[in-house]
Amino acid sequence: MKYIPAILLLLVFVAAFRFAARMSKARPSDFQAIQELADARALRIISIEQRHNQWPYWLRGHLLLSNISRIFVVAVESKEGASRELHLAIDNNWGAPRGVQVLRDIAIAP
Repeated sequence: MKYIPAILLLLVFVAAFRFAARMSKARPSDFQAIQELADARALRIISIEQRHNQWPYWLRGHLLLSNISRIFVVAVESKEGASRELHLAIDNNWGAPRGVQVLRDIAIAP
């Protein structure tokens, strides 16, 4: 009987972690939104990698980024051949999509 509160607390923590992991999983609509952003900027996508760590972006001033946002690092190339790395965030606020946010745009040396 004395361990029931500890077990319930542990179950709540496990449920919260599972919920956060499920919400931060990449969706097909994320890749479609990234492709639309690249098409709008006339860029060719080389690779897409998902990151699960929001801390570096929070420390750089993106404090409104939620902890269930999906962060992608996208390597792109322009028509002129210049390579860039885009750090993108897709954040849904309880079902209402906020779109793609560009967190960082880094030029990569050829």
